[in-house]
Amino acid sequence: MSEGSQDRGGIQFESAAQEACYQRISPLIQTRYGEGVTLSEGEPKFDIQIGSSSTIVYVGTLWEDEAIILVSSVVLREAELAPDLLEKLLRANDGMIGLASFGINAKGQICLNESLLGDCSQKQLLLSISEVANTADRYDDIIRQQWGGVRSSE
Repeated sequence: MSEGSQDRGGIQFESAAQEACYQRISPLIQTRYGEGVTLSEGEPKFDIQIGSSSTIVYVGTLWEDEAIILVSSVVLREAELAPDLLEKLLRANDGMIGLASFGINAKGQICLNESLLGDCSQKQLLLSISEVANTADRYDDIIRQQWGGVRSSE
C-alpha cells in the first residue's frame, strides 16, 4: 500500500514504515493478549486490558522510513497533582529500568509512557507492554492511597 492508503480495517497510515510495523506487531499482540485486546477503528492502535490498567500501543511515524511504537497507560485520572506527588513521580522516573517514564497528559491524567523504534524485537515490545501495564497497575494503588484519583478501568 502506498503512503496515505487504508488497510482492510480502514486505518489511514502516514507512511509505509508505519504500516509495515503495524502489520508486523498486530498478530503478535492479538495472539498474546487475546480477548483483552480492542482494535481501534481507523487508527493504528491497540487497547490492551491488563490488571486494572488499560495499556495503549500506538504505531506512529518517526521519520518517513522509520516507525515508532508508543506504549502508554493512564495510571490515574482526577488525582491531586500536589508537589509531593509530582516529586515522587520524578524520583520514580530516575529509578525506572528501560525507557518508561511518568508524565501528566493534556487532560491532567498521570500516565506512564515508553517509546520503541518500530523495528524492535518481539521480546522488546512484549517486555515494554508488560512493564508499562504492571508498573501502572502497581502505582495506581500507591498514588490513590495518598492523593486520590480514579483508575482508568473505573
